Amino acid sequence: MKALAILRQEHSALAAILHGLEFIGAKLERGEHFDLKVLRAMLFYIDSFPDRFHHPKEDGYLFPTIQKRTGAADAVIAKLEDEHHQGMLAIRVVEQRLLHYEEGGAAYATALAESLHGYIESYRRHIRTEEEVLLPIAEQVLQAEDWRELDSVFTGHRDPLLGLDARQGFERIFTHIVSIMPAPLGVGPAN
Repeated sequence: MKALAILRQEHSALAAILHGLEFIGAKLERGEHFDLKVLRAMLFYIDSFPDRFHHPKEDGYLFPTIQKRTGAADAVIAKLEDEHHQGMLAIRVVEQRLLHYEEGGAAYATALAESLHGYIESYRRHIRTEEEVLLPIAEQVLQAEDWRELDSVFTGHRDPLLGLDARQGFERIFTHIVSIMPAPLGVGPAN
């Protein structure tokens, strides 16, 4: 069940980014300085990775495979698919408010912090629902042939735009974020 391990690893990476966004949101609320390139890198990662790789694997493969075996997860799957769409819209709001903050300064800090907080909380709930509700159902109902197919999908994707293994590309971005994020969340220079 490599697919489950990959999903959980991806959730862990996303949770780490959400924690970093929370750290920056708290700095915004306190009126403290932070490096905008760190926030931009995090937003790039969270905007690009889930919508281009993580969610399509869930929507296109995991969810239908579960639904093939049981109808018990239909309501939660519909909710998760809607949250994928809503998340794409919510990240656009965060990005727009970041632009306002960059151009308008401190007057826009509260709006940016609020949009970060809302995004973080909804995404954490989403991950919890997948981890605590959906994946246990998958473990119960999916059969060996389902797992073989899912393992193939989750381990064999390539980024058609970049022409390289998508996981390696996003691991490089994640490593870059950790390298520029100041302690205690990263190893970059102090702000």
